[in-house]
Amino acid sequence: MNLTSIILILAGLYAVIGAIGNWDWFMENRKAIRWVELIGRNGARVFYILLGTVLIVIGTLFSLGIIG
Repeated sequence: MNLTSIILILAGLYAVIGAIGNWDWFMENRKAIRWVELIGRNGARVFYILLGTVLIVIGTLFSLGIIG
C-alpha cells in the first residue's frame, strides 16, 4: 500500500464520518459552507458522503494495483 492510497482512503473516511456525524465544525468550514448554501445542509452531507465513498474506492483500487 503506497502513500497515495493511504491518503485517499483517510480523506474519504474523514469526509464520510464528518457528514454522517453532522459535525457543525465540519459543515461550517469555509469550503463546505459553499455547498451548504448551494444545496442545503442535508444535500451537502449527501455530497460529502458520496465524495468520501469515491475517494475510498479510488484509494482501494490504487492499493490493489488496479489503477495507477
